[in-house]
Formats: sequence, C-alpha cells, structure tokens
Amino acid sequence: MSHDNQDLKQQHEAILEFICTYETVQVTTDSVEYVDMIYISGLQINKTYAVTKIPTSNEYDVFWETIWTENIRYIVLFENNHTNDRSDVKLYWPTEGKNVYGDVTVQFTTSDDHHLFNHNKFTIQFKNKSRQIEQLHFRLESDDGFYLFSLNYVNFFQKMSKIPHSCESPILVHSSSGMRGAGFVLLCDMSLRTATKDGAVDVMANLKNLTQYTSELMVDFDHYVAAHTVIADSLRDIDTTIKCNEFDVNKEKLFDEAEIQKHLHYLQDTEWLDRIKYDDDERITQAIRPESADELLPAPCTSGDADSFLKRFKIVKVYGFKTQRNFIVLHEPKARPLCDLFNLVQDESVAAIVTLNNEIFLWPNENHPVIEINADVKLEHQMTRNLKSCDWITVKVTTATATQIVEVISLKNWLTPTPSLPKAQNFINFVGESNEICKNVEIVLITDWGNVTTSGLYITLTCIIQKIKTKGVCDICGSVRMLRRHFENFVVNKRHYMFLVEAAHNYLKEFNLYEMR
Repeated sequence: MSHDNQDLKQQHEAILEFICTYETVQVTTDSVEYVDMIYISGLQINKTYAVTKIPTSNEYDVFWETIWTENIRYIVLFENNHTNDRSDVKLYWPTEGKNVYGDVTVQFTTSDDHHLFNHNKFTIQFKNKSRQIEQLHFRLESDDGFYLFSLNYVNFFQKMSKIPHSCESPILVHSSSGMRGAGFVLLCDMSLRTATKDGAVDVMANLKNLTQYTSELMVDFDHYVAAHTVIADSLRDIDTTIKCNEFDVNKEKLFDEAEIQKHLHYLQDTEWLDRIKYDDDERITQAIRPESADELLPAPCTSGDADSFLKRFKIVKVYGFKTQRNFIVLHEPKARPLCDLFNLVQDESVAAIVTLNNEIFLWPNENHPVIEINADVKLEHQMTRNLKSCDWITVKVTTATATQIVEVISLKNWLTPTPSLPKAQNFINFVGESNEICKNVEIVLITDWGNVTTSGLYITLTCIIQKIKTKGVCDICGSVRMLRRHFENFVVNKRHYMFLVEAAHNYLKEFNLYEMR
C-alpha cells in the first residue's frame, strides 16, 4: 500500500471499529417470502434499494413472484466472480422468448450490449396485469485481472445512476460475490449520485451508513479505495472513443489538434488514478529500468539457478485485456545466461515469443539449424516463414526436463537499438500478423531492447485492435490507461500518443474497408 492511501486506510479501519461496537439495524419487510431481502435507504428516500442473494434454480418462482409483489422495476446484477473462467451465475431470466415462473410470465424484449455490461428489458405478467422490468447485468470475467480498475466500471455506474430513486419501486441489487459485492455497488452508486447532486461526497459516511443495515455490506480496503477512483472517473465528462460504424474512411486525421490536446490533458489528469496500488496487486511490479546492453553469451546454469532465475530477470506480467492471451514483458535479455531465458519459457508455459528488434542471433535458422546452449538446453530450427512484417520461426526447445515447440515472431525492418519508433503502418501490420499467429496461445513473451516503450506500444495496439473487433469501438486513451497500470513510464509524451493514433487510424481504415463489409 502506498503512502497516499494512508488516509483511506485509517478511514477503513475506523469503520471496521465502528462495526464492532455498533448493533446493526434489524430491518424487516412485509411478508416477503424471498429469503434475506434487506431494504436500504438512499438520498433521503426510504426503501431505495432491495439487497438480496442471487436465486438458485429452485428459487426462480419465488424470486419472480417477489419482483412482482415488491413492485421492483430495476434489477442490478453485479457478476465479478467466476470459476475456471466460467460464470457462476445461472440465468434466472429468458434470453429469448418467454419463461413461466410459477404464476409469473417473463417475456424477453431487448438486450443492449455495452462495455462489460448488458442492459436487458423484459415484460412480466401476473394474471391480467403486466409491467416492464429492466436489468443491468455487469460481467467482469475473472481472467481480466483488472477488477479494481476504475474504467471497467464507469459506463456501468453512469448508467445505474440514471435509474430513478423511488420508495414505491426499489432497485434490486445482488452480486455473485455476495453481500460485499452488493456493498461495493451500493457504495459507488450512492456516492456518485451524491457527488452529482451536491458537488461533494463523503464516501466514508456512506459506507458507515450501509454497515448499519448489516455488517455484511462492509467492503474490503481495496474496494474502498476503488470506490473513490470509480467516482472520480465517472464524474469526468469526456468520451475518447470512436464507434467503428461511424468512422469516415476518407477522414485525413483521426483527431484534430483540439481533440489531441484534450486527450493528452485527460491522460495527464488521470495518471494518479492509474498509479494507485492495491494490497492485492501482486501481479503488477515497478517499471522495468534499462540495464546494460552487453552481449548475450551462452552460460551454464549452476545448481540452484532454476529456483532463482526469475529474480535475475526483471519481468512484468500483463493481464486484464479482452484478448485470448496474457503477456510477459522482458528486456532483450542482454548479459543473461540463455538457459535462464528458456527456464522462464518452460516455467511460464510460454508458447510464443514476440521479439521487437532485428537481432535474431538468439534463434536457430536455416543456416544454423541447431544451437546448443549447454549440455541441457538445445534449440532446433523447425521452419521459417517470411511474412510481410515479420519472420515467423518455429523452434523446438529441449531442456533437461522437457521438450516444447515455441513460435518466435520477429519484427522486420526496424534497426535497433534506436531512439526512433518504427513506422506506424509497418508496426500495426506486425501487431496484426503476430496476433493472428498467437490467436490460440495463452502466454506470450515479449522482448524489447533495453526499455518497455515498444513493447508497451505493441500491447496497447493489441488491446485497441481487440476492442475494435469485439466491441466495434476504438479507444486509444482507455487502452493507454489500462496498460499504465503495469508500466509507470509508459506513453507519457505526445510522440508516443501520436504514434498510437496514426497506427490505430491505419487499422481503422482497413477494418472498415474489409472486415465490416
């Protein structure tokens, strides 16, 4: 935990102490059969929220009967807990057509897909009466790794904050992570509404108020900090995205100078949010620092090296992107024993290596098909394919404990080390080609030349491309901010940002010309 979080830590501990000494309010409802429903007041309106657990399959009938009886018009489902990348939540609603639950018929109407949440609408009927129901279903998959990253929640909570408060029709809130997940939702929504209405907010007071209903709504410290960042981000009135179906392929520039300055100011203004470290942020390390550029020489692994080689490499693991793979970022391993590199490959189950330079002496080729690192590590050339932007080399790696195939993708036509960036068009082609090669690869190792600038640009463009393909949205600033959670010194100047803009612009032109037809 950073020193900047000390005040929040003290507030959180004060609330925990308050819970231990305060007798929670016993809230009752009028003949509600659905178990453990608790009403919460907000913004001086009684019974604003109804908090309950997610129904199991044998509770669907009574759940929908309760929805009707309690006149609930809005349901908020917060799903942030998965097992083996699969949802733990069973669909208690129809995704098409209609389902009958006891005496209540639920007819699916529409579903709008937003970033990380769906807005579903239904018509429910009981006897001869009917009414409209809306559900906001937030779904953050466990492999995202960024469950505390504020941008993941902004659109969702901005949408939720537009739901009208009414004592006649409470907002039902439930979460896959139980009451504490519901507590996080309530804390963010109540605080955002207060901040919007009054221009100020006391998050500590809101959380303290929630715990008076039940201590189970108490959030942990990381989510208490996250609530502050979510509110700060949600209050910013700026949209940095471009919808692909509205993009003009004849447009000479993606953004005009005023928009560029606005985006750069936004990135500078939000930097402190992206630097916040959480107690559970074990995957995120400090920034990689350049080291010496000595020649890489084969050297034997001595006894005990296998247990400590990770300590000798400065690596950053990058998770959380909506891609099919995760990344490990590593300096071009100068002055490192090669056997350490391949211990890393085997230990992390690396199936592909993206190397962002022209130095391919690390790998066997058609002229030098075998490289013996030492008695235990041998590299054998299998195949080389000469693509437009890269060389694709298939290598068999044999060590004392295992044999595996590794795909090596090496960027062409960029002399390194050099202070200049590669050409944007060549680089975006390389990102596209290498992503296609790695589409079924879970772990990718990326090597750079003494710094993380180019590897950071590579991963950011990968994120941009994936969002274009899956969501139909280009969001350069959002992708930069997400990656900044890993790299403290990544994309801090206009030059890097303009490179991303040019590369994304080139990709958008091709995407709209070919893939959207």
